[in-house]
Amino acid sequence: MVRSSPVFLARPAWYDRNPAPSGSAYFTDGVAPHALTARHTYAVPTGKTAIMTSLFVFCRRATAATTVGKVEVRFLAGAGLQIYWSFIDNTAGIRFTWELSPHTIVLAGTTIYMYTADGSTGGTVDYAVSIGYVTFDA
Repeated sequence: MVRSSPVFLARPAWYDRNPAPSGSAYFTDGVAPHALTARHTYAVPTGKTAIMTSLFVFCRRATAATTVGKVEVRFLAGAGLQIYWSFIDNTAGIRFTWELSPHTIVLAGTTIYMYTADGSTGGTVDYAVSIGYVTFDA
């Protein structure tokens, strides 16, 4: 009598499932005060998963505001990832930098957002904001 047992094959690691690196950057100088504004959106396609690999924020108060307000950068991916960064400073030329490698999994159908906002009255801010991610077969 010959018996055969089921064969279980290991699933390939994510980097062996058709990876496609991608991302977006928002680089601009002299942005006037503005409400929360989407600078990038990306919906993870059906049958795919994404890993957020990097977030970078650089903000500089280019010119002083009449009335200082909060400068914000937000990264959102569904209800599971909400990263919020802000500063309040009215010194012209002051710089703030922030880097993060979240390595967060984002599932199919979820939208990744990148926002900026400045609640000041007058003045301008320079932005260099980027997000990186890798999508692969789910």
